[in-house]
Amino acid sequence: MSLSRYHYLNGIGGTVHGSFFRVSDEVDTSKPPGATSIGGPQTVRETLVEILTGQAFFYSPNFSWFLLACAAWWLAPYQLKLEHSLSWQENLRERLLVNHILTFGYVGFWHVALYGWHWCTRPFCANRSRSCNDNQGYNWPKVCHNIFYTWLGVLQWTVTEVAILYCYQTGRIPYLDNIFESRTTIIQTAVASILLQSYRDVHFYVCHRMIHTSFMYKYIHSLHHRNTEVEPFSGLCMHPIEHMYYFTCYAPCLVLKLSPFILFWMGVHVVISPAASHSGYEDHFSADLAHYLHHRYSDCNYGAGIPFDRWFGSFRDKLKTTTTTTTAATKNNNPPSKDPKARLGLFPEHPVFNAAWILLGCAVWYVRDSMNFRLAAVLLSFGPAWIALVLSLGKRQSLMMPFDKDSATSQILHLILGILLGILPATYLLELLLLSPVSLF
Repeated sequence: MSLSRYHYLNGIGGTVHGSFFRVSDEVDTSKPPGATSIGGPQTVRETLVEILTGQAFFYSPNFSWFLLACAAWWLAPYQLKLEHSLSWQENLRERLLVNHILTFGYVGFWHVALYGWHWCTRPFCANRSRSCNDNQGYNWPKVCHNIFYTWLGVLQWTVTEVAILYCYQTGRIPYLDNIFESRTTIIQTAVASILLQSYRDVHFYVCHRMIHTSFMYKYIHSLHHRNTEVEPFSGLCMHPIEHMYYFTCYAPCLVLKLSPFILFWMGVHVVISPAASHSGYEDHFSADLAHYLHHRYSDCNYGAGIPFDRWFGSFRDKLKTTTTTTTAATKNNNPPSKDPKARLGLFPEHPVFNAAWILLGCAVWYVRDSMNFRLAAVLLSFGPAWIALVLSLGKRQSLMMPFDKDSATSQILHLILGILLGILPATYLLELLLLSPVSLF
């Protein structure tokens, strides 16, 4: 079947003329990789049209990932019915296996396809040796560093997922037991599945902006930015506190009566989609120049999908000094480093911060039965951010850098949304777990 006869099929699932390994038609291949300006919707109206008509879902990698999630759900669904329900220990073992296979199978495939088999030929960095190779050969220390923190992320998401399943099983959270119960429940689940990635775009943008404030960046987000020149495993390479806030996109599952499939689909999305925006290449179905530029320059392109950066003045469109930038994006075009900090050392960076949040978490968990459960949940979720803030007081640098030049309204709006969408869901989930005297662990 020739796709030229069925032009509407081009772009389905993010593919280009039916291929997962082809540069987008919007890219000018006569220019170097990364030199073509980023396209896509620019206005609020254009963005809403793309979301509400389903274009943002069906004509993007999200649809391919959704099909993968459906296949994984068919093979390994949650067991929540009374006659088949699993204990939290059994759930943990089963979900660890499923999530490890999904994550390391998918991300590992893309890493090997790009850096082992060389199926793509347009790296954003012309000297690809800066990404996964050094002058002596393959850069094992950097890749092992990224794989280790990816593994921590999979472990942390699995614990979070099992905690939510525990809340389903114990009646703490209502859920839709049967998707096919009625026409209404089918439509509801379909709409939620399609809109999930748009909610993830909103959540990612506000949380990402929040952890780029100077005090949270230094102690939490800087670990992720050890990778200036990215590769697929760098996508989920984050500090455990960043993982906690990154995963709070599960909030709709806590407050809306949704099918558990939505939680499963969200889990697939959060663990495999970062590989797309951290590939380092231009010629495949999930290439992401915008996020590559974010890692290269750090002070631009905080969003993914919905063009919030265009609207709030932090957008950078390509890899040249002549690029159009707006207020928050700089024109620094220095070549990427070899990422010397992307190594597993004996002692982690910022030992005072890391020791403080670990001790706080252990202390609160130890006395949780004698402490007000809401206070315990607040300390566990907000505590690390407060510790980072206290350790940053008295420094010359503004606590709101690099956004201190933005209007006060913009700073307050982003901070409030970051807290509401990024931290409070963790607080609420912890409250649900601590609500009963019957302990989860």
